[in-house]
Amino acid sequence: MYLKTLCGKFRGLLISAVLLFSFATCSEIQDKDRVGELECPTCPVYNPAIIAAVEYIEQHKSEFGLRDQLDEMLFNDLQEEQLGMIQVLLQQHYRPQQNDRRAFVVGGQLYVHVNPNLTVNSVSGNIIHGITIDTKYQVESRDAATTALNDFIADGGVDLSIHWGVKLSVLREQNSDYLCWAIEIRSKTQVAARKYFIDAVTGDIITYFSA
Repeated sequence: MYLKTLCGKFRGLLISAVLLFSFATCSEIQDKDRVGELECPTCPVYNPAIIAAVEYIEQHKSEFGLRDQLDEMLFNDLQEEQLGMIQVLLQQHYRPQQNDRRAFVVGGQLYVHVNPNLTVNSVSGNIIHGITIDTKYQVESRDAATTALNDFIADGGVDLSIHWGVKLSVLREQNSDYLCWAIEIRSKTQVAARKYFIDAVTGDIITYFSA
């Protein structure tokens, strides 16, 4: 259902309902994704700036190459900028039909700059197109985390801990798409951090970089 078909006094209520269906609740975001630090009395998806951003992307989704932005984009962060604008980050996720497990698309995100009057000032970012892989993983997240930790330890990492949790993700690497677990690991005593991408089908390390 497209937002432009909504009208009258039910419009805001239905938008909020769709947002709540598509996005995590405030407590879920803080507990699972640890976005946090949002000055919201209830849940961040009710923020007018977020609704304005979602509406704008919905209206212009064909220009971004999106089929259904309410299914392909997930609210991730909100912050105030200089000049009184609000920046809303919508992060791309991939959810094939017959599968209800969301996978974040690495590098797929839009920054929507919303004015105080709730008009959209500009949109920047990147969308990854043509993803066709299945998001049914074969390797459990805890096993992927163990692989990443062991690799870091073998390279001299000590006092390591997983930061920001473990996310099922889609990574495009050298023109190929991989279903993977994205894992950021940091040392409590060293100035060292790595972000690993562990293949969620084979369990192999696809790549990592210093975080």
